[in-house]
Amino acid sequence: MAKRPKKQNRQAADVEELQLGPAISRGPANQYGMVHSKGRPNYASYVKMLLDPTISNAVEIIVSGISNSIGKYKHVRTEIQDYINRQFEKIDGDLNGAVRMLCSAYWQGMSIFEICAEVEDNELTLNKLIPLPATNVYCRFSEEGSGYDIENIILNYSSINEVVMPKEKIILVRLDADYEHPYGISRLEAVRSSWERLEELKQNWMNASGRYSSPFMVYHLTNPKQRLDNGAGGTITAYENAKQALSGNGVVKGTICCGDDSIEVIPAEDINASMVTACEYYEKLIYRGLLVPSLLTDSGDVGSYALGKEHTSLFSMVIDQMAKQISEVLLEQLIRPMLTYQFGELDDFGVFEKEEILNQEDENNEPAVSSNIREVEP
Repeated sequence: MAKRPKKQNRQAADVEELQLGPAISRGPANQYGMVHSKGRPNYASYVKMLLDPTISNAVEIIVSGISNSIGKYKHVRTEIQDYINRQFEKIDGDLNGAVRMLCSAYWQGMSIFEICAEVEDNELTLNKLIPLPATNVYCRFSEEGSGYDIENIILNYSSINEVVMPKEKIILVRLDADYEHPYGISRLEAVRSSWERLEELKQNWMNASGRYSSPFMVYHLTNPKQRLDNGAGGTITAYENAKQALSGNGVVKGTICCGDDSIEVIPAEDINASMVTACEYYEKLIYRGLLVPSLLTDSGDVGSYALGKEHTSLFSMVIDQMAKQISEVLLEQLIRPMLTYQFGELDDFGVFEKEEILNQEDENNEPAVSSNIREVEP
């Protein structure tokens, strides 16, 4: 039987498009030097943590805040500004969509995208940004500099199918990268212990609900051997009758003891209130660890107006810092090489407008817009 041809992991057309840096090389990774796996995060655990509604809600708040705070691209030269804005309109999801994709570095420590561009009518055109799976990305780091500067990356699809890609061909965001964590540090690491305790607490809550949330019944029998009519023309002892009553109920638990004939019902212990309080405590720890002020997620019955404004201000500072990092990456790794190719060496590579959070107390009820998140130095 003929062997099925191996599935191509990348389309040939993508490889043949214009490269903003050296051409892609193919072959075993060890031909290009040592590939460091030190500090690689556990991406599978991050995906599992994102299934938690508290974590997913906090991550969505952060990502939405970052993507909404980065405004349009601006440049003093109109032709350059129009050129870059046209490129963002051509990719899926425009600028906002690209920013949201880059924000995946917040929860996985690193986000990486391949730049696909080609020349059309003497104009360098951005076709798309392809997200690359972090689980398949390995980095080769430069021996010079900080020790975690990237020379190129290796996409390891299998032991015999590896793609070596130069750094000029990618957009790379790493969160809090250092020598010990060259692949970045996921913000989820700050809340891992709280998430584990919360998951354990929820499981214990389910187990306790089945064991302790039902009333406990006590059958008191004067004469356990007394014969009673079983309703089917026969007789049964009082003890067997009580035993059947208990075993026939799938929820209520109980026991049988001697005493005056009676049935005593002991109410179930209310464990729900204490469990809810404990869960809310760990949820607050998760929100704080993910840099989302807890008052932004409360039901509104706690906290003063002044405290709420202070939390909103702190949240804006967090969003601004992350938006600045994303903007710097786009300017340095995408816009600068495109402008250099299209217009030659420039002293100014433009800026992204910063969209401020809407101030509801503003008389005009309009968001304030300020310029200059950052200008890239030539």
